[in-house]
Amino acid sequence: MSLLKKSIDELLDLEQELRENKEEERDGTNHQLISLYEQLYKKITKDKDYEYLLDVTKKNLITYLVRYGSYLKTVYKKDDKAAESTLKKALQYDRAIPIAHYRLGFLAYKRKSYFEALLHFQNLNSWQKDCNIEEFHLNDQQMYHAQIYIANSSLYIAKRAQKKAQQLEVKTHVKSVDSHNLSPLYEAIQQNDRLLESNAYKVITATSEMFCSREEMEELLEASVNRYIILYFSDRQISLLHQKKENR
Repeated sequence: MSLLKKSIDELLDLEQELRENKEEERDGTNHQLISLYEQLYKKITKDKDYEYLLDVTKKNLITYLVRYGSYLKTVYKKDDKAAESTLKKALQYDRAIPIAHYRLGFLAYKRKSYFEALLHFQNLNSWQKDCNIEEFHLNDQQMYHAQIYIANSSLYIAKRAQKKAQQLEVKTHVKSVDSHNLSPLYEAIQQNDRLLESNAYKVITATSEMFCSREEMEELLEASVNRYIILYFSDRQISLLHQKKENR
């Protein structure tokens, strides 16, 4: 029987079953839970006898959309298009999800859609205040990176506008901007991009803390996995690594 034909009680029973499957890390469970909560939310909005479950169902639906969208953008499962679709779906239920805007901004920036990236990053302070779910808040490092993304997105937009202006053959008395005046702008873009790249991961040991790029992180894992026990935090899960064995 399809989810559409199931009653609210049947969907609630299936929810319990899928949650148990998720604890066992069965493939596809996250996607199934999202589909279930979507149907459950639609049915509860039309049934006053179950409206007391509306808020918790909405929260569960948003939570799984954000978690699944985040997982789809990780190095373990790169699917940027599906990640964007899933995160945007979460925002249809609640606009005030700072972590969803942050990751959508990152994905837009990655494909050079700088205006879209700017829109997602610009209002993060307000979304951070309006969001009632602690899990969806940004940490201080992410908020700092958001400001760098705002600066770089704006600089790229300015760069494109200047290039477009130079291409237009229009008779004007406006003095064009000299190329040497633009060089600090290009330099700022490159510096900010290097800063974001070099601070992608945080490594904490018993004696020190440092930031590094993804490539540096992968090299560090390869060099250290046989000597040390490594606790690795990704968007999807926490892994314990030692001697090329992994426990999740």
